[in-house]
Amino acid sequence: MEKSDVVGSSLIEHLINYGELKVWSVLVTILGDLAPRAGMYIPGPALAALTGRIGIKPQALRVAIHRLRKEGWIEGTKIGRVSHYALSEMGRLETERVEPEVYGSVAPERKQPYLLVIPPRSTDKMPPNAIKLSRDLYLSDHIPPSIDGLLTISGENRQWPDWVQEAVLPPQLAEQHEALTKLLSADHEDPADLEPFDRIALRILILHNWRRLVLRRSPLAPLFWDKEWIGTQCQYHVTRWLTALSRDDAQKAIHGAAVSH
Repeated sequence: MEKSDVVGSSLIEHLINYGELKVWSVLVTILGDLAPRAGMYIPGPALAALTGRIGIKPQALRVAIHRLRKEGWIEGTKIGRVSHYALSEMGRLETERVEPEVYGSVAPERKQPYLLVIPPRSTDKMPPNAIKLSRDLYLSDHIPPSIDGLLTISGENRQWPDWVQEAVLPPQLAEQHEALTKLLSADHEDPADLEPFDRIALRILILHNWRRLVLRRSPLAPLFWDKEWIGTQCQYHVTRWLTALSRDDAQKAIHGAAVSH
């Protein structure tokens, strides 16, 4: 990401440097969080001010807007002389699809995992979420009904070896969960003491980095969720911060900023 000079909250700076921020993806996070429903828009000046606060230069913002409009993710309209932006219907549907995982405040209910052993030379397809552990061995959260000769082994209350857990949450992704958890659990400034736009920027950066992790990990991750699992710990701290930096306050502030511009 092309960054401008950023001065201010140390946590904002740490989150900007936590991982690569793709501008188009950040825009989807912003619009999905602050204008999530049909008929809701973010004025261009407010969008520019917010993205500038998290280090995105105006040219990079314009390129990302052009790309997302071309690909059908966002739409724009003019009210007077001011451009306003929102997710398209497709963009809203894609965002709503992952909302339960991204915004969930508690770990989802754990399903029973199954080891599936397919017959030799089988051409049947596994469920989309199934993880291939070896040539004929898969991990899944349900038993497909249409595979003849399938051997199923219940994984309930099973002590899973590390190599199976790493297939669900690869070490690099686990390290990124750990890094975000460490960052959000450290002592930082009270969000109530921040300027309104810093509060919005902080909310978006936390949400975006969490959303990236959620979208990159396997849907089977909840099979291993408990209080000690790093995904559970990370979700706890993300939820704590997003509660303190409420969505309603952010939406009011972003539209209030547009009026002042």
